Amino acid sequence: MFARLRAGMPAAEAVARIVTEAARADPAARLNLLVCGGSEIVATAWGDTLFTHVHEGVLLASEPLDGRPGWRAVDDRTLVVASPDGVSVTRI
Repeated sequence: MFARLRAGMPAAEAVARIVTEAARADPAARLNLLVCGGSEIVATAWGDTLFTHVHEGVLLASEPLDGRPGWRAVDDRTLVVASPDGVSVTRI
């Protein structure tokens, strides 16, 4: 991971590649990863739960932290990128 980031690969691309490579090696793997750097957070949901909550910022958690409305489950095999520009969710 760090070598890819040092080489200039965007964090989202590096995380997606690592997860797909690891899943090829072990199809039953649970590969939720979280990478923070600067003003961006990149996370994956792969074989385990991940939730987002967007309100005055972004929360990412393995399960809802409280009963507030707005928690959204992230689909399996998905990449989440949160930045000051918003949140994007894409299939890996």
